[in-house]
Amino acid sequence: MVEKRKGVAEPAGDTHRDQWANPEFDCDLIMKGGVTSAVVYPRAIAQFGTRYRLRSVGGTSAGAIGAALAAAAEYGRNRNGFQKLNELPSLLADGGLARLFQGDGGAADLLPLFQIATGHYQQDPSRPEPLPLPISRRVALALRHAWKRIPWARLWVLPGLLIALFSVPVFASIGSPNSDPVVLVVLAIAAGVLLALLGLAAGAAGWFIACLLSVYRMTVVEVPKNMFGICSGLGTQDEPGLTDWLADQINDLAGIPNRRRPLLFGDLRRGPARSAHDPSTGDFLDLRMMTTCLNRARPYELPFKQGEYYFDPEEWARLFPKKVMDALLADRQDGIEVMPGPNGALIVTRVWHPRGRHFDSRRHLHRLPPTDELPVVVAMRLSLSFPLLISAVPMYGRNLRVRPSPLPPVGNERIRPEDAEVRGRFLERLWFSDGGLCSNFPVTMFDAPLPMRPTFALNLGFADRSSESGQRVYRLAQNNSEGMYPPYIPIDESGIDALAGFGGAMLSASRNWNDNVHLEIPGHRDRIVEVLQTKEEGGLNMFMTKPAVDALAAKGSRAAQGIMSQFSELRYPPGNRRKTATGWDNHRWIRFRALLNVLLPFLEQYGRGYEGIDIDSPLAPGYSFDSIQQRSAARAVAEELKRAAGAVTQIDPRTRAAVARKPANSGRLRRTPTV
Repeated sequence: MVEKRKGVAEPAGDTHRDQWANPEFDCDLIMKGGVTSAVVYPRAIAQFGTRYRLRSVGGTSAGAIGAALAAAAEYGRNRNGFQKLNELPSLLADGGLARLFQGDGGAADLLPLFQIATGHYQQDPSRPEPLPLPISRRVALALRHAWKRIPWARLWVLPGLLIALFSVPVFASIGSPNSDPVVLVVLAIAAGVLLALLGLAAGAAGWFIACLLSVYRMTVVEVPKNMFGICSGLGTQDEPGLTDWLADQINDLAGIPNRRRPLLFGDLRRGPARSAHDPSTGDFLDLRMMTTCLNRARPYELPFKQGEYYFDPEEWARLFPKKVMDALLADRQDGIEVMPGPNGALIVTRVWHPRGRHFDSRRHLHRLPPTDELPVVVAMRLSLSFPLLISAVPMYGRNLRVRPSPLPPVGNERIRPEDAEVRGRFLERLWFSDGGLCSNFPVTMFDAPLPMRPTFALNLGFADRSSESGQRVYRLAQNNSEGMYPPYIPIDESGIDALAGFGGAMLSASRNWNDNVHLEIPGHRDRIVEVLQTKEEGGLNMFMTKPAVDALAAKGSRAAQGIMSQFSELRYPPGNRRKTATGWDNHRWIRFRALLNVLLPFLEQYGRGYEGIDIDSPLAPGYSFDSIQQRSAARAVAEELKRAAGAVTQIDPRTRAAVARKPANSGRLRRTPTV
């Protein structure tokens, strides 16, 4: 059975006596990105919350939304956090989700075109059409929207319309006394009609070209101006946008008054008063997300574990609500002054402090707060910047390719030693976009060599109506011979569909290969539950009806129940005997066998490589030990690993191969970079 928490006091005080009051076990939770498919997560998270206390929660893109909401609900567990989360999907039905996406400035008219192009648009939400829309309907809606929202393009219709109106009477009036009047009139009218048709065609073509030019201008001018997105995420006072709404929901779930301040990562680490903490780390909850730095072509885990980053308050005020900006610009924050440098770089010229001198010239940047002081909604927003639809987030980081050039103080300016290290640095502008561009399903985010508690992973997939899976709500590995198989992308072999399918498959493979390979690995696949959606659900569908939202949210709840039952019930027999092991027992054993599988060749390779290492050598080229104690500790660990490697080599090769043969496809052990 799943082990209960030991030696951890339950929270005291006014505990709400409901199904979420006192869960028996601990777990971690990972959620995949999927735009509006995040509707799956609230009730799934609430279902997990009935039995498990969430200790580590992570996700990417829409999964980051689910992770932030899950962390807030856990923080506000004794303030009805999970009950509120369970009711959240009902707020997103019948156009509620679409209202959170509001186009900004000159890019606003692109939002309906984006929705029409993807086939998920409702002209009248009170009379919904089946989605996705057929191609003919998309074309009709796009033309209608262009006619309505691009009025200046209609001017191109006027010349053709005037030609059409006057061509027939003008040609009909042409005549000669010596000609047959009937023949002449017929020919004149025919010529007039032909010219009228040509005029109408020319007017329509002119209007269409004008519309294309307008859309092109909005795409290449207005979208970059709006930080490479149609929607910034902020709304108006009357209609909140996605970021405003999520910031308020996070505070509501956590039990923090909306006008007070946003939920911080430090709140999650410390937990509410008299809360039960994770006995292994001492923290209340570990929340992580993924983002992608486009300039550096790599993912980063949030909150950042390395580097210093700065932001421009004027830019971020266009992305985050006032209470979030107030938290970011608290008096405890220091700022820097920068000036333009070569190749668009920024040079730090002065360090200034809110309680000291302020400078009017140049640009002032603020350092991103330490992790404990960082609002949760900032990390969530960095992760969900869906390309083109939601604006990217600009920040500034140190240019590591250029050596700093120390600058002298200005006038009588006093420089602290730590500030002097910053002056003269070169900063570079960095754009952070959707975390799903590099890692959309970071299933190994919280992994330890051997798990102390389950890590459940919620995956998203599509049901095939032509097969048995079309009747299923979720899919998971029922036994050790099954797997969560990677997706199959069919590619046509002729026509334009072949090229489109081939290109789409290349993009999907480059984005998702690292996530997909984990679906087959023993010790990963048995903790993943895949929620199956239809084409009408999730994805980019912002206009889901209440029945569709309720059905999708219910699928998440049933999937959570399924994987919890898998881990808590007796399902796995040892050998051919009756079932006496739970899914959790089986998972831990599989993880041990998989670790043994990869550990044997790792130790064997270590033993061969260690022969050339001399820990006591005084000629270490770098990273030498600073004390005898450090050297002694390193020697003790290295010698133990050497003995373990020797033990591996002493095992009979046939026995060693038999031990390492199962479970198959266990992977390999190696160092990986920290993101």
